[in-house]
Amino acid sequence: TPTADEFRRRIGEVIGADAAHVLLGCTHTHTGPVTSPHMTKIGGEQTRLRDVEQAYVAGLGYLFESAARQAVARLRPARLAAGTGRLDIIVNRREQLADGQVVIGRNFDGPRDPEVGVLRIDTEDSAPLAALINFAAHPVAIGLQCYLISPDIVGSVRRVIEGLTGATALYFTGAAANIMLLRNLHPDPSVAEIVGRQIGCEAAAVFLGLNTQPTETRWTFLQSVSRLKIYEEVPVQRPPITHFAVATRQLVLDLQPLPSLMEAEAILESKRARVRQLEADGVSADELNLAIYQELWAHKLVEGL
Repeated sequence: TPTADEFRRRIGEVIGADAAHVLLGCTHTHTGPVTSPHMTKIGGEQTRLRDVEQAYVAGLGYLFESAARQAVARLRPARLAAGTGRLDIIVNRREQLADGQVVIGRNFDGPRDPEVGVLRIDTEDSAPLAALINFAAHPVAIGLQCYLISPDIVGSVRRVIEGLTGATALYFTGAAANIMLLRNLHPDPSVAEIVGRQIGCEAAAVFLGLNTQPTETRWTFLQSVSRLKIYEEVPVQRPPITHFAVATRQLVLDLQPLPSLMEAEAILESKRARVRQLEADGVSADELNLAIYQELWAHKLVEGL
């Protein structure tokens, strides 16, 4: 989006990198404010951004820029190690009903990725510095009926990892696509805390099992009641990595077949009629908001054609 491009440009200027080489790690929540003026909101006043929302969006760039400046000021040599864990708490969400209709549900035969990726970053003296976590699932355990502001499971994941390792935790949503949590869109917000702890504990276990110090295995014999062969991991020196390279490639993917303009206009009129009917019926704000969201989507479809 134009907002993300602007963030990359500002961060790139601070760290001395091309904007295309700045990776933004975005998570996901249904219980947070809008983060771009180019997005359609799911709830609230969907056709406009309130003053407080505009102020929030306008301030995000400065927050990212400030974080980048602080990071540059605290640069230090570091050691890295990577590992993976596994969590079977996810499912593919493309479920096909008996009549052939595909809905958002549970498809246990569909593709999913249960791997929990962990990158450990230590200081030169092996003190924990940062933990990067990657897990492929829509991090949305909290349902639409919740009106709390929350990072959903991501906040819990970070708290657990930081508490168990002492490292600053950064969370990356992996290639989530159609992968969702088994405990998904739950009306009880405490479920997000529980699921986050599951992920955080698995990631922390992987983190604590990693050694960023290069070692080699040496052994000696020890005579006790039995003869023991004692193995020891001895630190060794490796040439430091002083240069990093970045490669980028832009992919152009085909869109699904679009309807004709006449068909799109018919879809838009159908969505408008649905909104008018719900308004006349006096339905709840939650139900009306979803219908308005679909109407706005149909309007953008017509504009695009």
